Amino acid sequence: MTTFIPTPATQTDETIINQLFYPNISLNDLRASVRMDQVIENSQLEFSVSQALIIINDKLAVWKEEQIALGYSTIESIPGNDYGLSRKIILYYQAVYQQTKYDLLQQYRDYDSSHQGHENADAMSGRLDYCLLQVDAAITALIGTKPTRVVLI
Repeated sequence: MTTFIPTPATQTDETIINQLFYPNISLNDLRASVRMDQVIENSQLEFSVSQALIIINDKLAVWKEEQIALGYSTIESIPGNDYGLSRKIILYYQAVYQQTKYDLLQQYRDYDSSHQGHENADAMSGRLDYCLLQVDAAITALIGTKPTRVVLI
């Protein structure tokens, strides 16, 4: 008796070209950082990363212009604590990676309209909220503002 266990093909590393101020995004680095398996095709991942870059870069547009006015031509040139990478780059990657993950989770959430599918979608809400919280935390830390917490009473 033979058994066939399907395994996803290993995706080749591709790089998404970003604006000159920000670093490019390696799909393999993204996969490793957010523990994303190879089931997601590069073409789908490229689209989600491109959307994330638009969203994050738009949120950082004013900050970016301020940095350029201060004489920094890239995010890498901004001084900061060094953790192997610049603190600003780590926070930027965090924002882009979590925004990408959010987009992908939203896409997979749509597929099943059965009762079980709705339950799975509801269960995924916490993960989606966590991704957006991480995006906001990274952007807040990156631009150096204090986080605001609002509690509904």
